[in-house]
Amino acid sequence: MPRASAADLRTSALVSFRLRTNAGTAAGPIFAPAIHAANAKIKLGYVTPQTGPLAAFAQSDDFNVKNFLETVKDGVKVGDSTYDIEVVVKDSQSNPNRAAEVAKELIVSDEIDLMLVASTPETTNPVSTTCEIEQMPNVSTMAPLALLQASQRGVTP
Repeated sequence: MPRASAADLRTSALVSFRLRTNAGTAAGPIFAPAIHAANAKIKLGYVTPQTGPLAAFAQSDDFNVKNFLETVKDGVKVGDSTYDIEVVVKDSQSNPNRAAEVAKELIVSDEIDLMLVASTPETTNPVSTTCEIEQMPNVSTMAPLALLQASQRGVTP
């Protein structure tokens, strides 16, 4: 089976997201009051080393997530639609295996729409690999890109 390109994965994720958030529009006016009662939700998953030897990198996470949620408390307007935002935070426990495990939980069990990961390659690399396997969009920050690229090629930097 040929490997999907990044553009194909983004398109697939966008189509999947649109199908999940717009599924109610096909129901028609019979269910309109229930559909319009609440905004559609965008669920973000966030993997971070909150405990263990790398916990210092995540010291500001609670503050940042709290302030982000306060900023988007009335939802995010996209076109004519408004989306509520939910952030599900999981602790990698400073362990690469645990980081991959909680990333998979967020994707499969929590059914997130977008993965966020931060801090160190011990967290970002396994989460990014899991997202690639599961075809989940992923935003990574505060970790060297060269280390992620090398790990994806199977090279030790």
